Amino acid sequence: MIDIHPPQHAAITRREFFTHLGIVVLGILIAIGLEQTVEAIHHAHERRALIENFRHECADNLKVFEGDLDIVHQKIAWERSSLALLRNAAPQGGYITVTMQPEPRGPIQAPSRSVWSVAKSSGKVELLPENLAEVFDRVDNEGAQWNNLIHDSVAALQRLTSFTERVGSPLDTGGTIHLTLAQRDDAASLIDDLLVQDEQYRVWLAYWQGASQAVLAGVQSRDQMPDYIRRASAASRQP
Repeated sequence: MIDIHPPQHAAITRREFFTHLGIVVLGILIAIGLEQTVEAIHHAHERRALIENFRHECADNLKVFEGDLDIVHQKIAWERSSLALLRNAAPQGGYITVTMQPEPRGPIQAPSRSVWSVAKSSGKVELLPENLAEVFDRVDNEGAQWNNLIHDSVAALQRLTSFTERVGSPLDTGGTIHLTLAQRDDAASLIDDLLVQDEQYRVWLAYWQGASQAVLAGVQSRDQMPDYIRRASAASRQP
């Protein structure tokens, strides 16, 4: 025999139903709102950290730019002087004898591009307002252009090194060299190639420097950057 128990609570009214439903919906909305608030706070923190890290990287790079430009100026001066020595040497018996100046030595450091690279790979670039993303991307683009020159500069230097090994007369140690006229012309051509590469190297290094200075000055749009880049470029031409 089945016992049938009467309900312990009276049937809920329509008003009570909608009251309970409203409480449930309100709880869901509060939970969603809290989640979105936490996410917004987290994104704001990440955005501030990205901006601050990029500015720190620009500031650190300015020190590298100064050192690199100093070395590049010395190299360019040596290349111009060496070209003048080779071209002005008076031939005697089909040879020239020239006492070369020692080439300046010093390590050229690579400025950092890690902050923007990581931001792009992690998708954090999307956290930035469009105007700042364009500014930061312009800085990185100047760095990319500079980086593209490294291969050509290294290749030009290797060709010059191969030449000195082949003829047995080092051009960069400050010694006295004896070259045929054909060898003199080859050496001048190789040094001229190196000069062209170092001039381009200087230009793009200065562009990167100017773009970084614009960030530290607080520019808010890409259109505000060219003045900084032009000033840095003009300054880089002064040895």
